[in-house]
Amino acid sequence: IKLPSTIVILQALLVKIINEVYAIPLSNIKEVIDVTKDQIFTVQGKEVILLRGKTLPLIRMNTLLDVYSDKPSSEELTVVIAQSSDKVVGLVVSDLIGQKEVVIKAVNKKFCSANYFSGATTLGNGEVALIINVNGII
Repeated sequence: IKLPSTIVILQALLVKIINEVYAIPLSNIKEVIDVTKDQIFTVQGKEVILLRGKTLPLIRMNTLLDVYSDKPSSEELTVVIAQSSDKVVGLVVSDLIGQKEVVIKAVNKKFCSANYFSGATTLGNGEVALIINVNGII
């Protein structure tokens, strides 16, 4: 077996956004919570929730990544609380899959110029999951 010397292994949380699988680095995750639609408020055109007395902006990952479904959304949303330096946001995902160690493979920047992804990984079933760059999203 030949392994490149620049191989990077990362602890990640695998999530589903509609029907697509993505990986979020555990180093950026503070916690995961469930939120009902009545706990979401709009402030200056942006969705926010109150978490322990602080206003937390929400990012709907399906909207950000242009992943849509014909099914109506449920009353309860899964929110991954992510942190990048001093900024904290809630990333709304469809479902949690689980924690996994993944090998990061570089992604050509021509295909993801928005800086939303830091790489990709191949899952055990052969499916490719993009690794979300929390710093690029925030």
